[in-house]
Amino acid sequence: MHCFVCGNNDDKRSICKSCLTKELTHDILTCESCGTSFLYPLPSVAELNEFYGNTYYDFDKNKDEHGGGIFAKKLKRISKTGNFLDIGCSTGHFLKGIKDKSDWQVFGTEFSGNAVKYAKEKLELDVRQGDLKESGFTENYFDYIHMNNVLEHVTDPVLFLKEIFRVLKPKGTFELLVPNGEADVALLKRYFEEEKTPAKSKDGHIFFFSKKALLNMLEQTGFKIIKTKTCSVSRGLRVAGYLPLKKNWKEAYRLTEESGKEKKDFSPREPKKHSGAYYSYRYFMNNSKNLPGLHSFGLDFLIVAGKSRSADAQQKVRR
Repeated sequence: MHCFVCGNNDDKRSICKSCLTKELTHDILTCESCGTSFLYPLPSVAELNEFYGNTYYDFDKNKDEHGGGIFAKKLKRISKTGNFLDIGCSTGHFLKGIKDKSDWQVFGTEFSGNAVKYAKEKLELDVRQGDLKESGFTENYFDYIHMNNVLEHVTDPVLFLKEIFRVLKPKGTFELLVPNGEADVALLKRYFEEEKTPAKSKDGHIFFFSKKALLNMLEQTGFKIIKTKTCSVSRGLRVAGYLPLKKNWKEAYRLTEESGKEKKDFSPREPKKHSGAYYSYRYFMNNSKNLPGLHSFGLDFLIVAGKSRSADAQQKVRR
């Protein structure tokens, strides 16, 4: 079979098994050419709908909204106004923070119909359901595209990046946060080896990208890398074995009778609201731990990219 990331047709190595739901077990295969691991077979739409149920969207809305307000300051340094897209925007509180603290026009896309309805009705945001390609955005529309932990969830990441390239302005910025695939798959593999049973996927990741695969995908879809950082270093060191894991770490990967049980209503939790100083402190402390470059000991990679001139020229030739 071919690799969904690099297209290589060589045999793939099975490293473990995992489940998104109780109904189906997936192999996790690794491409020896680019180092990417992925679920096989790819999850169906029905399986993804079951996984991304109402419980999945219980995020801290106060933290997200304050973080959006801080992010708005960065956008205002780029331009007084512009078009901003958050791909996988959840219930939209990060977007609301940007909207309230800047003159930028904000847009979002989200897989869950309930989350989209919440963002539209409760927060009065322009959030569109489904795949980016189906969202109706015109070419060269966005000045800044933000995508936080989404690429690993889509079934065709290369095609998804091509669509991001299409809707990004020639001088626009694309900010991508994505798990370090080597670290991301490590505990699924360890659980399977030690427990002799498939690990429950607690995050629903379909792809586990190597550093090589990420950089190659971005280059091949027309992007140039502006800046890279390694994030969540302490958690990455725990996964790599340099620091101890929590004693009960396996519980998050254990498939039980309670796994997959869903809330009947879409009602995001109401977390305790802290002061603005508290959220600012957490935001800056988390970001202060990021290290320049892409390192294998981190749990997440942050990549900031723009359109390459050669890619822009190629687009004009095609027209």
